Amino acid sequence: MQFIIREANNKDLLKIVEIEKVSFGKGAWGLYFLKKFLEVKFNKIIVAENNEILGYCAFSDEGDIIHIKSIAVHPDYRKMGIGKALLREIMKYQKDIYLEVRVSNEPAIRLYESLGFRKIAILKSYYSDGEDAYRYYFKFLTFT
Repeated sequence: MQFIIREANNKDLLKIVEIEKVSFGKGAWGLYFLKKFLEVKFNKIIVAENNEILGYCAFSDEGDIIHIKSIAVHPDYRKMGIGKALLREIMKYQKDIYLEVRVSNEPAIRLYESLGFRKIAILKSYYSDGEDAYRYYFKFLTFT
């Protein structure tokens, strides 16, 4: 499947909210939150698009490190390399990256580990439903 990755804009937010809801249910980000998220200059959302938004990644560029806040692909387009492509796009920033993931989200964990992310912590009762999270870290290596 072919798609492009680009920075999101306000017109994309309704589709991102839809993907959030089908991916995360009650814990999904709403339209108001996403608009506010994008108003902060160091926050960004990138999307994978092929005439429609297929997936997205929301992150904060915190200077020397990037914090991935949310990443999801619409269920109809999973296992097509979209999530991996979104993460590789973030890696182009050439910075360390960290994120949190539900301990039960085995497909996401496999994806992160396949790209070199390593589990560095367990965060007890991290999610509002009480589920624990793993913190994953990607160390960008520079060679001089």
